[in-house]
Amino acid sequence: MKIFPVSVDQLGELFELYDEYDRPEEQHPTADRASSILADIRAQRGEIFVAGDKAILGTYMIHICNNLTRSGQPFGVIENVICRATNRRAGVGKAL
Repeated sequence: MKIFPVSVDQLGELFELYDEYDRPEEQHPTADRASSILADIRAQRGEIFVAGDKAILGTYMIHICNNLTRSGQPFGVIENVICRATNRRAGVGKAL
């Protein structure tokens, strides 16, 4: 299993994974808007990583934040950690 930044071409598959998460259904942004949002995330020192080989099995988003404490060392905030329901308890989350 590989872990790598999501590509714009994979955003539709990423939304399918998000839909598996137990939460109220929501409307996803259009393809152009999603691509723009991903570019904004990256411009703000963030990234969305996915795990898988042929299909996305899991994902998380990280933002690197500047910091005035800890001698100015940045820190990361991780959100949206989701594993495909059929692959839970199979090491995907641990790999992420």
